[in-house]
Amino acid sequence: MSAPDRIAVITVHGIADHRPGQAVREIARLLCHGGDGAPRYVQGEMHDLLAPVAKLEPGGAPDLAETPVQRAASDARGPEELSRVWPGTPSGFYQAKQSASAENAAAGAATQDLGIALIDYLLGRLTLSEGDALYESTRISLRRRADDRLVDVYELYWADLSRLGTGGMRALSALYQLFFHLSTLAADVVDQIALTTGSSAAWRMLQRLHAWTAWLMKAPAAIVQLSMLLAVAFGASVAVPPDQQGQLLAALFGVGVIALAAQAALAWLHETSVLTRWAKMLSLLSAAVASLVIAIVALRAEG
Repeated sequence: MSAPDRIAVITVHGIADHRPGQAVREIARLLCHGGDGAPRYVQGEMHDLLAPVAKLEPGGAPDLAETPVQRAASDARGPEELSRVWPGTPSGFYQAKQSASAENAAAGAATQDLGIALIDYLLGRLTLSEGDALYESTRISLRRRADDRLVDVYELYWADLSRLGTGGMRALSALYQLFFHLSTLAADVVDQIALTTGSSAAWRMLQRLHAWTAWLMKAPAAIVQLSMLLAVAFGASVAVPPDQQGQLLAALFGVGVIALAAQAALAWLHETSVLTRWAKMLSLLSAAVASLVIAIVALRAEG
């Protein structure tokens, strides 16, 4: 060959708290100084990359091929229609797979693997945010000393998706979310097993039980824990002198007025739908006015 081809090396870091560019720098260091003697790679250059990312649409699966009528119906109801909206109902994937299996059985088509079907279902529900639509990466360009071959080392960085965060509050909030999602995960596992073993009466009863348990662990349990947190807050007010309790209450609700007004302004600027924009802004402004009234009453009240 007249000119050697360029070689691309893609580095993917492990499960750890890596920083952007850390893994690709380590690979480049090992390539340049991986042993004794002169450096094997020279003239390294570092570049920042911006790559637009599009949603990966699932395709090629037998039971995901929709007719025009089915596609119009799914577009009309939206992706949230198949979620576990009501307490005690199966997961959205279970409902979609059941309807697809019935259509395939009627048409005599082959059944798709559940693992691939679940990935396709999750990809179909994915909605990329503005921040995820542009992927940032790092490229280090090297030249191999032996034959002048050009080697580009790229980094596939994803640690920001699994990072727990710094600080005790971030760790507690992550553990709190994990506690609430475990019940939903158990119900989803039961739904997956029910798809493979068949929907008998015992499995349907077990599905209902796990679905209701998941709802009880998320909705009523959250309200109870919020009530306990409010009880702790009111109990801590005993440490405040009685003549300063009104000022403290007014200060807290005054901060709430500012925060709610700022949220109303952000909702007006960020929302695209006119109806959603007005609904969020009016609800937040109403809460801000209520907080302002409470703050004024707390300052004027004698007890």
